[in-house]
Amino acid sequence: MNAIVNLKKLVSEKNLNLSVLEPDSTQRGGLLILNRGRLAGVRYRVFVHPCCNPTCGCCEVLFRCRADLADGKVATPDGFLEFWLDVQDQKVVRTTELEKAPESLRLAKDLSSALTPLDWKRLYQWLRISKLEIIRKATSSTIDVSRLPHVTDGRMISFVEVFPFGLALYFPMQDEIWAADETYCVQPNCDCKETILSFLKLQDASGANSKFVSAPSAIRYNYRTGSTRKSFPGPAGDPETAVLLAALKKEQPLLNEMLEQRHLLMQTVYRRHALEQHSKLARATTPGQRKIGRNERCPCGSGKKFKHCCLGIIHGDSGKPGNSA
Repeated sequence: MNAIVNLKKLVSEKNLNLSVLEPDSTQRGGLLILNRGRLAGVRYRVFVHPCCNPTCGCCEVLFRCRADLADGKVATPDGFLEFWLDVQDQKVVRTTELEKAPESLRLAKDLSSALTPLDWKRLYQWLRISKLEIIRKATSSTIDVSRLPHVTDGRMISFVEVFPFGLALYFPMQDEIWAADETYCVQPNCDCKETILSFLKLQDASGANSKFVSAPSAIRYNYRTGSTRKSFPGPAGDPETAVLLAALKKEQPLLNEMLEQRHLLMQTVYRRHALEQHSKLARATTPGQRKIGRNERCPCGSGKKFKHCCLGIIHGDSGKPGNSA
């Protein structure tokens, strides 16, 4: 197996530090050098890219590596060797394309085996930061709304249900690490300015990860007025919700602006989602076509029975979701 030597630092837009790459000050990217094998001494210029789908929860990172010879010529026939690494499971992603590219596969294996546990941790942290930036820049037109959770029952939707890497509101509390999860109303005609903030303890004072809590402390918060309307106490021993909210605001001084921006994104995305649902429903219920049975799957794609989903859109109150046959 090729050995990868003294790789110092990857210079990227997020300043990702890896033990396996030397910095390259001339342009964005890092330098990877093999000291044995057919391309011994060849410098690989390495670029790292996250999965750019804001609604995707995968932990895969794309490495694009170009082998440069001393005279400036490109050694790799197709310009770049490309492969994905799963930075959570710490392994090479064995795609069909990679299996057909032995040189890329060999380099992927060499790099994967050379990464230290700290390298994998830094890659995962870099991925989370990068995904948050992708989410921040996302627009409704760049999001595949066909895969969104359905809300025909009127329930509120957590931001991380749509954007798995969207948990961004971290804050310290008494030497512990906490985060707030946002839940929003996404009904097309609703103009509310509220969110439910659920407070999740991620690490205790000793640094140990906390266990999942099914009913955490939560508060209904108006990001326009900064007022709270209802509080939901969590497990015994948790700080009061007002104390948790104050700690969150101290750590996140632009909290209200962030919540408004993220709520607007959710509403816009779900407005598109509703239009597409109605479009599918209109096509499926065009006069002359076969009538949809009440117990058949709804044509909007929710997976629910027609009587529990969009029947009410066509037939009014008598067919509202939830009414049984």
